[in-house]
Amino acid sequence: MQGAPAKDKKRFVAIVMALMYAVVRVRVDGLFTVGYLSTKCANPTRDDEHALDHALRYFNATIDMEMEFKPESLEVHAWVDASFMLHPDKKGQTGVAIRIGKHGPCVSARSSKQKMITTSSTDSEVLSAFEAMPQITIARQLIEAFGYDTTPILHQDNKSAITMMHNGQGSAKHTKHFDMRLQFLKEAISNGEIELEYTPTEEMVADMLTKPMSGRSFDTYVKALMGKELRGKAAYSALGGGAHVRAARDSVGWRRLNSA
Repeated sequence: MQGAPAKDKKRFVAIVMALMYAVVRVRVDGLFTVGYLSTKCANPTRDDEHALDHALRYFNATIDMEMEFKPESLEVHAWVDASFMLHPDKKGQTGVAIRIGKHGPCVSARSSKQKMITTSSTDSEVLSAFEAMPQITIARQLIEAFGYDTTPILHQDNKSAITMMHNGQGSAKHTKHFDMRLQFLKEAISNGEIELEYTPTEEMVADMLTKPMSGRSFDTYVKALMGKELRGKAAYSALGGGAHVRAARDSVGWRRLNSA
């Protein structure tokens, strides 16, 4: 029954936490799904258990999946994206994929609920860039520790967000907390700590870390994040029409959002 409490909350939480250990370290292709399910741990429903079962089928079918590192350069590229009002409380989702080389391996990834509510998709994109800065800084410092100079390139698919970050100002409706984050990004750009580059949505690697996907789009982003393609029909059949899609869309919050 829709909205009914989970049959076994303790099992749900234990499996989600076990999967979280894996996706944070190696299986970044499941980071969005498991991260989204982790927000349900306080009060999971049977819908959430159903979504978790689909995710488990996917991981079981791709248990031998591994990351492959073949960087073509030592440039740091940060692919940053956001989903506006993804969660029931109207907060968005931040997705970050750090790659060494523009088409190199993903060395750091993040898919997390945003810390504050934004009033537009553009603001949500700006907030995701701010939240990505610690990871970008660590990646830059790592390359510099090897004796190479690099200016990280932050890829963004929202032109309005790029303009706001360059100017350091948006509309009068912004709170001081948001304006502080905007000024921080403007200063980082001015100081040469990052460069902004517009990237079309269809090439946005972090897109998979902010929303559910299925089919060939899912396969394309898995290859971009993991460095390897999904192999065999088992992986696709395990998706059951998209394990990652169901993990979010089977939730009451997702249905409420998309019916609004």
